[in-house]
Amino acid sequence: MIMRNNRFVFYNPDSNPEIKENFFGCSSHGFSTITRCVSPGEKGFAVWEHELPGKVCSGTYQSVLQGLSMLPFSPEICIVLYKRATGFEDFLSQAVKTHPDASFIGGGASFTGDMKEGKLLPGAEDVCVLAVSTKNFKVEKLNIFDDKNIRLEIEPVSDRSFSKIRELPDGKWLNAVSYYRRKQAEYGIDLKNFENLCFSDGNRRNLHCSILDGNIFSGANLPKDNLLFINYVSSEKATERLSHFLSDTDSLILGCAGIRSIVHEPFYTGKGTLAGFMFGEIVTCGAQAELGNLMLTKLKIL
Repeated sequence: MIMRNNRFVFYNPDSNPEIKENFFGCSSHGFSTITRCVSPGEKGFAVWEHELPGKVCSGTYQSVLQGLSMLPFSPEICIVLYKRATGFEDFLSQAVKTHPDASFIGGGASFTGDMKEGKLLPGAEDVCVLAVSTKNFKVEKLNIFDDKNIRLEIEPVSDRSFSKIRELPDGKWLNAVSYYRRKQAEYGIDLKNFENLCFSDGNRRNLHCSILDGNIFSGANLPKDNLLFINYVSSEKATERLSHFLSDTDSLILGCAGIRSIVHEPFYTGKGTLAGFMFGEIVTCGAQAELGNLMLTKLKIL
């Protein structure tokens, strides 16, 4: 763990860029710059042109938590990149407690069908964290969805799945998969499309859903109060909102890979901006940072 000026890099999973020291980043589900919109299947990488001063902690969840607790400064920003979902949300909760005044952003490194986990720079067993030491950045987020003002209660079967759902205040309990299928039909969404229609918690943290073992499975932990809202966005609106967010200058943008399934391509960034797409992203919608889905976060130079 050394203090240095770092350069951030996104690269597609099938690429193996020959990158030397002082680079920090991960594999992504495609990326965009002002001149390039690179799809996930292409080989390639892109380096953000701006430097990020700070210290990098990489390794296991336990060793990185120890490294963060020993930092000689209080970080303004913590960029967190992880290889696989298992154990990450517990790690993030503990990391936030270590530096409660820092803004946390980041997400999961992407991988292709024949890979079991994403790739990190520098290489690590579980996670890499760049603790940024300067104050000349601000963090913004974007939720591209419209809240349909339908309040829901769920009956969970695990931290990430639920079997029953009902509309509040007095709706009957229904099979969760049947309810989601009904909503897909209402909005004219194909049964294979799980991106244009999602759930969110009371803080507007989005949760991508899929069907697993007859239940609705969430891409991040469900809220502890078991209350959700349903959200929808058309591809036209999503493309417009994404394009506006990406058009900002001198920014590092981390978005959810699922957004690429919603919007029309190609899409480009503003001058000096790099955008990449990840398997889950860290967002702060309530009191502290959590893992979310189908959202974007921006680190902008002031």
